[in-house]
Amino acid sequence: RQMCIRDRRRVHGIQQSMKSCLLWIFGLLQFSYQWSYPGHIVVYMIARNEIGKDICNQIDNLMKVMTEPQANYPNVYEYSLWPDDIKSRYDYMLLNGWHVNWMPIYEGIDPSKVKYSVDPKFNVVHTVIEAMQTLKYKGPYPYHFDGQLEKSYMLRFLIHMVGDQHQPLHQGTLCSPKHPTCDSGGIKFKINHPSLELHALWDWAMSKDCLLYTSDAADDTPCVDLGG
Repeated sequence: RQMCIRDRRRVHGIQQSMKSCLLWIFGLLQFSYQWSYPGHIVVYMIARNEIGKDICNQIDNLMKVMTEPQANYPNVYEYSLWPDDIKSRYDYMLLNGWHVNWMPIYEGIDPSKVKYSVDPKFNVVHTVIEAMQTLKYKGPYPYHFDGQLEKSYMLRFLIHMVGDQHQPLHQGTLCSPKHPTCDSGGIKFKINHPSLELHALWDWAMSKDCLLYTSDAADDTPCVDLGG
């Protein structure tokens, strides 16, 4: 019975945290343009609620090792957005593969005829493993490095990549007669919507843009017409 009571209290605590998260997130919708804002922040908020204050303080201190103004945020939850921010701010696309794990999904096509391969060392799963190894490493370090800058960098990616793994179109890519080289996680799947393609629509989930797109439409008009 005591375990049951503790479980109920824990569930209630998580529910209360989720309510706070959602209220805070909906307050951000006026600024939201991609999965980053609602998706990554919600995942990180839930994680921080579970890991405890001491570990959160360690995380926050390690984040601040990177002192550049563009690498710091007024709110701790927004650090989960940094890997996407550097892509949009600096057109830094070199590490795009770190954000996804596009396993092929075959539909109406012979897999042997699909021209697509997965790099086992350039995807979100491998990045999470690399980040964890970096954070656990205790030395020795060459020259006068202490490893804190590298750990701060990889911690940001770890937090972000865990959020990316909760995004459906970061996890699979459709291979079909229309997309014989696969659709790059929906990027090549064109739709009638301001986001233009299916991957971006998921990235914009809960965003102001999608809400505005539907606000002036008839009740039976969907948010998006899927083309493909």
